[in-house]
Formats: sequence, C-alpha cells, structure tokens
Amino acid sequence: MNKLTKGAIAAAAGVVLLLGGGGTLAYWNASTSVGAGTIQSGNLAVAASGTGAWEDADGVIDLATFRAVPGDELTFTQDLTITASGDNLLFTVGIADGAFTGDADLIAELTADAQISISGTNLTDLGSGKYAVANAGTTTATVTVTVSWPFGPLDNDSKNKSVSLSNAVVTLTQVAS
Repeated sequence: MNKLTKGAIAAAAGVVLLLGGGGTLAYWNASTSVGAGTIQSGNLAVAASGTGAWEDADGVIDLATFRAVPGDELTFTQDLTITASGDNLLFTVGIADGAFTGDADLIAELTADAQISISGTNLTDLGSGKYAVANAGTTTATVTVTVSWPFGPLDNDSKNKSVSLSNAVVTLTQVAS
C-alpha cells in the first residue's frame, strides 16, 4: 500500500474513534415544555321520549286497524331526547336500514318518497339535511317521518300485504361541515 492510502485509512479510523465508533456527532440542542393542554371529546346520543303517533289527513290513526290505500300520506312523530356537545358538531337524521320489513312491493311503494326531518327549539337546520345543536347539553326534539303512497296507475302486487315498522330506529349521524 502506498503512503497516501495508508494515511487516508488512518485518518478515517481517527474520525471514527472521535465520533464514538460511528455513534453520534455532538451538537447543541435544547427543549422546553409548552403545556399544550388536554383535548376533550364531545358526545352525540339520542333516546326516544314517550310514545310516537301515526296520523293521516284525518288525524291520529291506530296502525293495528288502519288499512292504507294508494293516495294516503301517513306521518309518524316521536319526541326524542338528544344529548350533544362538541364544537362544530353537525349531524343528519335518518332511519336505520331494516326499518321496513315485510312485503317487498309494498315497501317499495311506501319508501319511494319517504321523508324524515327533525325540529326543536335548540336545533338549527343548516339545510342539505344537516342539523346542529345550538347549545351543548340535552334538548328535546321531534322527529317526523312522512310516508306517501302515490295515487296512480300501480300494479296490484301490493294489495292485502303488510309492512312492519317495529324495527324502526332513528339515527343521528355526525357529518363534516
């Protein structure tokens, strides 16, 4: 080996030893605690309050004895207790899948134009199906579900059939702003 190569190897070995065998290179640094605080999550919960009621154009109906026909519009109202807290908390209201069970033809007729809305003194309707609770805490609201059975030329497959709504579940789902 020539002297230049031997010198380069010796210099490299010296640097490795100075660096702690390939460890760390010392340099200045500093840190401080910034006391970033605590993040608290919000809440969105809903519970039925009392018993809901169905109505048609003539008033309250008893689903056990009422027989719907094309042209009927039926409205269900139910009071709810909503617990909500969270800055920027927006939600939609809906009916969970599986709410209507029974005859598929009658379900199709009744749900084609079904509408759901919610109202209350502490709720703000933001449009596009979005709602907000104006003041955090617990509030009472009323959910309204309207089922319209259009009048017009229909097939007769939905005669003498039934649809159960006993699995109906109202959902509040948080959405982005």
